[in-house]
Amino acid sequence: MDLMLLRAFQHQIKIQCEFVLQAALSVDEAVRNGNGTETFYGIQNLLNAAANIRKALWGSNETVAADRKLLRDSLETGEKSALFTKTVIRNHNEHFDERLDRWWRESKQKNLADIIVGPRNMIAGFDEIDRFRWYDPTNGDLLFWGDAFNLRELVTEIKRLYPIAVQESKKPHFRVERK
Repeated sequence: MDLMLLRAFQHQIKIQCEFVLQAALSVDEAVRNGNGTETFYGIQNLLNAAANIRKALWGSNETVAADRKLLRDSLETGEKSALFTKTVIRNHNEHFDERLDRWWRESKQKNLADIIVGPRNMIAGFDEIDRFRWYDPTNGDLLFWGDAFNLRELVTEIKRLYPIAVQESKKPHFRVERK
């Protein structure tokens, strides 16, 4: 990977980290204010920015992932990162239209619990297919149809990555020749 391209990727990852961290603050504030819509607005922004970081680090196929190994190495990020897994939750969120169609076809009771902020046991009697976007602020789990993804782990990883991205993106984007 060319050094200038490497720095450009590092810079973009730094910006997306800032977006994740800002979204995490807005989620926390919305939860404190009891505003479910604002909570999920922040969560959607957080997931989108995290997905952008993941795409920058690994791309969409094995060839691109191999080409970006130097980038991942420079940012001390590997397959153990919370960013590595393509989250099912992000796919649920991104393809909500398909989930609604499937829910309509498969739900027996046609109940719909969506934009819920609270513990998992807050509402009883719903089949998993009737449980759409649900955030449990007590443990940081984001739930959809029984699938869980922990936002706290993701934000912790971004907090680790961000200062590295800042430091790396400030380095020269050209090779300095020594005389």
